[in-house]
Amino acid sequence: MKRRLGILIMLFLLIGTYGAFQVHATGNIYYNDAQTVSYEVLSTSETSINGFGTYIHETGKTVRNSTSYNQSVNVLTMDTSDTSKVVTWAIPAETNDGFIRRPVVDIAHDYEERHPGWTVVGGINADQYSTKYGQSLSAEGSDYFYPQPYYPMITDYEKWFSVPVLPYGAGNIVGFLNDGSVDQLAYYRTTWGYTGANKAPISGLYLTIFASNGSIQAKYPISGYNTVPGANESSLYTPYFTGTQRPALEVIGSNVFIVENADLAFASNSSTYTYKGTQGQNAFFGKGFVTEIATNKTLNSGDFAISTNDTTLIAALSVGSYIKVQFEFTNDLNNVEAGIGFHTVMRNDGVDNPSEAAYNTRAYPRSIFGRTSDGTIVLMSIDGSNSAPTTGATQTESHAILKRFDVAEAYQMDGGGSVTMVARQNGEIITVNDPAEGDARFVLSALLFVVKDIPVETEAVLGVNQITLNIHILDQTLGTLYIRMNDETKEVIAGSVTFTGLASNTPYTYEYIYQDGEELKTALKIETAQTIKQSPTVEKCNAYFYEGTLYFEFNFFDPDGAITRKSVAFGDEIILLSKKQVSVTDITQFTFQDLVVSLSYDLNDGQGRQDVNITEFFIQSYPTVVLESIKNSMKNTMSQFFK
Repeated sequence: MKRRLGILIMLFLLIGTYGAFQVHATGNIYYNDAQTVSYEVLSTSETSINGFGTYIHETGKTVRNSTSYNQSVNVLTMDTSDTSKVVTWAIPAETNDGFIRRPVVDIAHDYEERHPGWTVVGGINADQYSTKYGQSLSAEGSDYFYPQPYYPMITDYEKWFSVPVLPYGAGNIVGFLNDGSVDQLAYYRTTWGYTGANKAPISGLYLTIFASNGSIQAKYPISGYNTVPGANESSLYTPYFTGTQRPALEVIGSNVFIVENADLAFASNSSTYTYKGTQGQNAFFGKGFVTEIATNKTLNSGDFAISTNDTTLIAALSVGSYIKVQFEFTNDLNNVEAGIGFHTVMRNDGVDNPSEAAYNTRAYPRSIFGRTSDGTIVLMSIDGSNSAPTTGATQTESHAILKRFDVAEAYQMDGGGSVTMVARQNGEIITVNDPAEGDARFVLSALLFVVKDIPVETEAVLGVNQITLNIHILDQTLGTLYIRMNDETKEVIAGSVTFTGLASNTPYTYEYIYQDGEELKTALKIETAQTIKQSPTVEKCNAYFYEGTLYFEFNFFDPDGAITRKSVAFGDEIILLSKKQVSVTDITQFTFQDLVVSLSYDLNDGQGRQDVNITEFFIQSYPTVVLESIKNSMKNTMSQFFK
């Protein structure tokens, strides 16, 4: 067995972590269902991301109305399971009372930070969003609650936006089952007033109480919203925007349970928004610990409260209870971990969905998600950029491109300048498409591929020529663990491994290889540690006289550039060493014992700046220097003796 594992490790070293290959394909042409548009593949590059997913970049050309157009297509594919899934994410504001817009790369990093043990493989921008404060409510519109998506959004099983910005108009949502099945995209419409078979209506506003281990203890209906509760009823109280301000809200009641500085708390819509007409409907999501039980309290942004006359709820709640309040759905959509809104169905059951809407008939950058005929999840960006140059695609051109990748069911996200695709390459999440505006736009949300990664916490102990990794394994069922660094693979023994013979002041990337049954796997987790700098010192000092002036010339040993400041002191006089040479014109009081070199340096070892005084070093001097030094020393001594 050990011999076999050794051979496997050598194979890993030979093939590396990422298997990329280039295929130049010609003559591969695909058509939309109506045979009015074609897509020809010109070149394809395909990269496996540690076997967890595949990234494909392709160039091609579409032909419509007898004119050809250059296309640049980026595709991510992944099979889902209990260790790989599709998720949605947006970055909460620091005040936890809303969200902020950031590039997809930043959204991916934020997801990883808040979900230890899960690593992002890649992703695309997600839903459209309001762009500023105001009352416009158009595709380039604005709203009192900013930013927010146009369509519903479910994240971590939480209904952040179950009531969208336009409840009667924007209700498209796909829930991700993440079960590896062929038909694992659940398309619903939450649109109020819609009565079709795939309707997902709101069942009501509910409060859920959680145990310390995260399990659900109980769930209670909330019937009121910023109103006094009736007999045996409960009401939610929350501040909400009026224009660009979110004023404080006073709540008075017999039993008011306060959640101050909630983990998340926001009212994204309100029945008081008369500028919306019927689209102004109460919306809320909040979660956090009950911090106080009161009869009178002023709530600020980021707070919420439950005022109740329900005796069973009063008995169930106490200070320290963790609660969640959200609008929930009636059907299976309520049970998905992730769901995202979209604005166009591109393909369904392997059939193109034509559209004559102006947005869909123009050539435009597109961001699309869907599944293949065997259930593999696909994320796609079709670029439209002057730097490429590429034109983007119409909906019919997109149909031909989707068929090239066997995408049987597809949905369009926010397009244009928002279109962004990111993928993990060499351990880093980077933007891999060509955004229309050059740089990746700040967007609200992202659709991400994530995988359950190796459960370890690692501390790097750094030396000049060695690095020791102390590894805490969080899951004891993990098999034998190896670390690959500097073209060397070593087994982790007793939670530690050391690599020696390294160059100073050099970053070293290391990978985790673990045994899974008879197979060795390379984790997505790739980290970097850097050896520290060598400590600087004075190699020697040359001293000589010239025309009555004493000169000192210093040579320092500082191969890694650690020195940040250097000076030389002659008694009370301090001279900064901006050059190698310093001079002393008044030598009547000088002795070599007065000479002190001060160095400030940083070894990048986490200790910050260090200051040292060097008084002992080799001085090479001409005889005249020695004679003058002896003369001065004798003069000082005699003057002290005879005074």
